[in-house]
Amino acid sequence: MLAAYSGNSEPVCPLAEPTLTTERIHGAGFDSLVNTKEELAAICQAIEAAGADALELRLGTFAFNEAQFINDVCFAGYGYDGTMSYGIAFDPKSNFQGILDSSHSGCGLIMDACRYVKQFVKIPVGGVVFMDPASASDYFGQALNDDTLELIYVHRAVSNCDSEYANKLLENRIDGIRPCCRCLNCMGGPCRVNPTSAMGFIEAMPEGFEVPACDGSKKVMVIGGGPAGMEAARVCAECGYDVSLCEKSALGGLLDFAEMVKGKHESLSRLKNYLSHVLEVEGVNVVTGKEVDAAFAHEEKPDVVIVSTGSKRPGLAASGSSATPVIGVTDSLSAEIGNNVVAVLGFNAQTVDTAHYLTAQGKKVTIVSDEPEEAFGTGQSMMLDKFVEPVFLAAGGSVRSESKLKSVSDGEVVLTTSFGVDITVPCYCVVDASNMVAGTSLADELSGDFDVVAVGDCPTPLSIQNAITTANLAARHC
Repeated sequence: MLAAYSGNSEPVCPLAEPTLTTERIHGAGFDSLVNTKEELAAICQAIEAAGADALELRLGTFAFNEAQFINDVCFAGYGYDGTMSYGIAFDPKSNFQGILDSSHSGCGLIMDACRYVKQFVKIPVGGVVFMDPASASDYFGQALNDDTLELIYVHRAVSNCDSEYANKLLENRIDGIRPCCRCLNCMGGPCRVNPTSAMGFIEAMPEGFEVPACDGSKKVMVIGGGPAGMEAARVCAECGYDVSLCEKSALGGLLDFAEMVKGKHESLSRLKNYLSHVLEVEGVNVVTGKEVDAAFAHEEKPDVVIVSTGSKRPGLAASGSSATPVIGVTDSLSAEIGNNVVAVLGFNAQTVDTAHYLTAQGKKVTIVSDEPEEAFGTGQSMMLDKFVEPVFLAAGGSVRSESKLKSVSDGEVVLTTSFGVDITVPCYCVVDASNMVAGTSLADELSGDFDVVAVGDCPTPLSIQNAITTANLAARHC
């Protein structure tokens, strides 16, 4: 897709939407419906002649409208660059006349197209599609230095995640930039990392984007150092309270596991580093290797306790056999799993991400859940879900909704389908990613003695977005 803007940010002519290929993309398009790169250049020249001050290039694909303007979804499925919904995918090496570079999970994808167009126009040319200099400053710096790019358009990373992005980048405060995770929660809900962008000045957050000043002097203890705990501690510290955070192991919670099964696409290591960095900047007293119990809380005598200890995993759904073990989802990354069918239990985001990860490793995966089909991907953003489900099916995965695991034996499992019929499926490993359950026991124990609030997965296991949003809101009103 191509958009041309004048200096006042108003379109100077109707937006053109050329894609850059003449090839058919797995049934997704025909020659008469797309533009070649040569035609693209001619369109850009016409837009320049109409009075445009600059050009912004985008990737445009068929089959799903959102792919026209939120191209990050094309790289959302683990190991499936070019996803376009309905199981369709493009290959940048052979499609788009070879002027796209997907070698960095879409980062800087459009830069070669910008270089090509620059030959034909005199006005500045820039592009979008994961143009995030904070994620790869040397990469983008070199592109500017060698005249590949004249402009870098940064959209959601600024408008949703961090309005001070440009200033922090200019001042080399990259660790302090709240990163865009390309998770697309913002398409229909709060930004995963910055809920204020959608909630400021409405009922949930009437005070607006800025953290309100503290209400007196309070000592706040945050228990748990996952994304919810770190966000709660940050906000409380910005309010002006005396804040300590205790974590029994290391900061991050499930973020490391999530990045392993999601891949680098969602920049979760950057999110963890950002949250950890701002705790240091805001002067939060962080204590790791400390598991808090009621006795320790009474010793510390906080005015407010925020419990973010995460959710609990239920017991394994079944006993395995020597040839078909049943393992927990977090163990699936290190376990020896054969290449035959792997049954993954559950419909939550952990299940779906793990299924994609295993599929990318060459496993044949069946997802089994007793929930209805519409629950598939619970906790995943709506836009991502629309892309990762069809590409999982296209890669040979299968989904059995409203079905239950009945038994496990060597080399196979028996499932009871929604019709009450038992079927036997070849299987050499069952990965149990069943829905996690609330873990509020410590919050309940402390509630009679302190002002206690539980946030994140602790009361409601769901998603990173929910964890950070509930923590931010709670900390503003503690």
